[in-house]
Amino acid sequence: MTLTELPPAETLPMDRAAFLDYCKTHKVDPIYRLLLLSDGTLVEHLEALYQTPVRLSLQYQREVPMPDADADWLGVPRGCPTLERHAFLRAGGSDAAGRIAGKGSGGPSEQIVLFAVSLFPLPSLPLALREEMQRGDRPVGKLICDLPTRRDRLEVACRPVPPLSEALGFSDTLRFWTRRYRLTLATDGSGVIFEVFPPRAIFR
Repeated sequence: MTLTELPPAETLPMDRAAFLDYCKTHKVDPIYRLLLLSDGTLVEHLEALYQTPVRLSLQYQREVPMPDADADWLGVPRGCPTLERHAFLRAGGSDAAGRIAGKGSGGPSEQIVLFAVSLFPLPSLPLALREEMQRGDRPVGKLICDLPTRRDRLEVACRPVPPLSEALGFSDTLRFWTRRYRLTLATDGSGVIFEVFPPRAIFR
């Protein structure tokens, strides 16, 4: 696999307006601009982009104390019980045994199209949603697609993300476009979502 294009130099976090100003003076792929600023269900956008179903590949999910920095940013008590999820979203097919049918295998290839980390304080998470999330078989976006939600405090940045670099087989200094935002549910429960997009050139 040869990387034919690289994201730009590492940036500081930018809000929506600052990112749009950045795009006026730097070349940013239009697909990235749309995905990074999307306010809808990202999974549906990815399925439209890759023209294939997108499925969750859970790295791990666990209950942890909310880290201080994330608690302060989210406005919740430090150390409160929190459901932490690290996951990849993959587009493509698998063989009859459910194994990934990679490129050159004769079957449809599977691609990592997103790496996501989510932190949801458990005290404010609706029980039904909590139980669905703990099953670990569907992306958060699919679980909340029918719920009233609000996304705000958007931060866009280009930065290294070692877990995704490792999964793709590249140096941990490789930079990716990322975004972080607060997801608030109708019940006033909220969580931190951090999403990382692989270089599209890998999959061309």
